This record gives sequence, structure tokens and C-alpha cells, in this order.
Amino acid sequence: MAKIGAAVVGCGNIGTYAHIPNLKALPSVDLLTVCDVIEERAEAASRQFKVGRYDTDFHKIISDKGIGLVAICTPPDTHLEIAGAALEAGKNVFLEKPLAANLQDSVKLYKVARESRAKLMPGFCLRFHGMFTYVKHLIDEGKVGTPVLMWRNAIGAAMGVLAPAQWVMQKRRSGGMLVENAMHIFDAFRWFAGEYDSVYAETRTVTKGIDIEDTAMVAMRFKSGAYATITQTWAATHSWDTWGVMGMNGTASVDGYIGGPMKVSWRDESLRVVDVKEDALVMYRKELESFVASIQGNTDPEVNVTDALKAMEAATAALQSSDEKKPIRLPLVSQ
Repeated sequence: MAKIGAAVVGCGNIGTYAHIPNLKALPSVDLLTVCDVIEERAEAASRQFKVGRYDTDFHKIISDKGIGLVAICTPPDTHLEIAGAALEAGKNVFLEKPLAANLQDSVKLYKVARESRAKLMPGFCLRFHGMFTYVKHLIDEGKVGTPVLMWRNAIGAAMGVLAPAQWVMQKRRSGGMLVENAMHIFDAFRWFAGEYDSVYAETRTVTKGIDIEDTAMVAMRFKSGAYATITQTWAATHSWDTWGVMGMNGTASVDGYIGGPMKVSWRDESLRVVDVKEDALVMYRKELESFVASIQGNTDPEVNVTDALKAMEAATAALQSSDEKKPIRLPLVSQ
């Protein structure tokens, strides 16, 4: 089988940390070029990862008939333009979450993706991390069972460090903390418990000089009857992470995020404690492997554009709830 010609647009943090090296390592992919609007960054990535070409204009990639997969790792406010053009040109798109910086642009991109003959897979990497897939397995096989209560406490920076890019702190560009970051958990909780029913939230900005919310309390209700909470802040002076699921038959809890002690128990069984140490690069590699397999097999991506829109709706509902001081019913968009 011929290799898939690929390109990465965006040579910043996530592009150079995860997606360029992982695509470079996949035997069924030929990474032809990397692209960034900052030429020095594109050239440096090309040199570091031994990619034969670099570009500064994504339109060159869109018009290249040898490229069948485009991984987009740019700020959310650029996603509609770049991903939309790639899909309209028939390129398969791996798109780092979220779909866009706001719901309006997300809906536009959703419609482009649904009308395109190409595939779009959003980058919800937690669906490929061993801790999250194990909890999903326990839910589905009945050990934990149908979720009743889920929680995520994200105090301080995830994995101990905030993204260095300044655009993250600009509402117009990133969409804010809940859209740019908590999006992962909005998706994971829906993966565990099914469709959202309503969202209530209160948010505020503690840090001076930024225009995004950096502190939030979110309460969610699902059509299944499950409840969930997210307590998140980027303003804390040290980090503390925990998440978990209590189901009808058992409980899974994690002292950490994508690593750390994981406790699992179910009825009539003893408590299990496992210290999980999985390199974050593994989940990023698995999601790209999954997308490449869907392209080669002409199957639907394991995570799709509807999943991305549903998570965007939940994050948007949280921000709307905080503004209007009331719960917001979902869905927000008729599909």
C-alpha cells in the first residue's frame, strides 16, 4: 500500500512535541512538509525532524496533489480557514481541538466537514490514553457500570506547565480556558456518559492583563441521569489534579491527570491501586495511527466532527450560563 503524503501546519508546541515526530515515525506516512507563518520556526522544525521541505503559506499544501493528510496545529481562530480549505480540496484533516475559537465558526466548519468527501478527525487525545480507555472499558463491561457522578479538579497548569504561546490568553484567538483546555474533559465525560442535558457554570478572571476566564466551576447533567463537575483554574500558585467516575456498580478515581495512582473498586471485590506511568506521546501516536487506519480502510474516524461540535456546545453553554446566571439546556445547535 502506498504511503500517505502528509503535512503539518503549525510548528509550535504541540506540533513539534507530538504530531511532527509521530507522523515522521509512522511507516505508512510520508511527511513531506511542515508549515508555519514564522519562517524560522518552519525551517527549524524541518531541520530538527529531517523533513525535506518547509512552507510558510498553507495554500501551497492545499494545492499539492501529493498530500492526502494535513495535521493542523494552529491556534483555534485559524481552524475554520485552514481546515475548511483543506477539506474543500479533498485533504483528510487531523485537527487539534477545538473545532474553532467560538461556536459560530465551529458550526461552519462542521458543515464543511459533513459536505466534504474527505475525513476530519479532532484531536481528543484522552480517548487514546490508557487510563481513560481503561475506565471506558470498566463502564462498558459493567464493572463500574453506568456513570452516576464524574468529576475533574484541575487546579493550576495541566501537567505542571501552561502553553507558552500568548494567544492562549486571548479570547478571540483561543476561545478561553474552557474552550481551549477543558474541551478534553467535556468530550471525555460525554464519551463516558452520553449526551448532555444541561450545563450550569460560574467563571471569573483572577489574573490581571488577560481577557479569558481563568477560574471556573461547571456542573453538568446528562440525559442518562449522570452528573459531573469541573473545577478548574489557571490562577493557582501550585497544581493539583484529580478525576474520576462513580458508576452504578463501582468507582474509578485518579490522583493526577494522565499519570499517578489510580484506584478502582467494584462491588464484592477488593480495592485495586495502580500507579500508571504512560508517556503522553503514546496517546498522540495512537490517535494518529487510528486516523491513518481510517483513511487507508475508508472507514469513519474513531472520533469525528460531531464529537467535536458536541464538546464545543458544552463549553459554550458553560460560558453562556456564567453570563446569564442560569443553566443552559443542550443541544445549542440543531443538526
